[in-house]
Amino acid sequence: MDGRPSPQARLQQSPASARGSSAKAEAAASRPAGGVTIFLRARSPAWRCRASPLDPPPVAGSDRRNFDDELQRIISQLRPFTSIVQWQPFNESWGAYDEPRIAALVKTLDPTRLVDINSGSNFSPDSHCGDCIDDHIYTDSINTRPPDASRVAVLGEFGGLGLAEGFTRSP
Repeated sequence: MDGRPSPQARLQQSPASARGSSAKAEAAASRPAGGVTIFLRARSPAWRCRASPLDPPPVAGSDRRNFDDELQRIISQLRPFTSIVQWQPFNESWGAYDEPRIAALVKTLDPTRLVDINSGSNFSPDSHCGDCIDDHIYTDSINTRPPDASRVAVLGEFGGLGLAEGFTRSP
């Protein structure tokens, strides 16, 4: 080989120990049929679950620098895995900031994969960047957006409970 650790060895290292700092970024991989889904949980409270993603608090400069650093390290560590088909930095605008710059950064770090900058972008103004228009629909009352000239359209999340004719059902 070329002296670098195998992808399996790099994945077994914890992100904190691999970069030698005390900052915590946890990447957990699950293996659905046909690939790997990467979930990112950053140390900063700005990226923890919010009760209302439509009214998030501002993201501090130090949190942005930390997120940028962690994102770069995660992509660098997981890029060799061919089962990863796209990168998704944000979900439903929770902690999202400077989406055009982050999309360009991710594309620079890995030009071989799609960038879904904000899964569930139908919950916030569309930043018109990345490779995907990604909608989330939990009831059948919202239409999905079609692809545009430069982006594919995907349904990133679907399901949940909806109300139909006075009773609760699972679509």
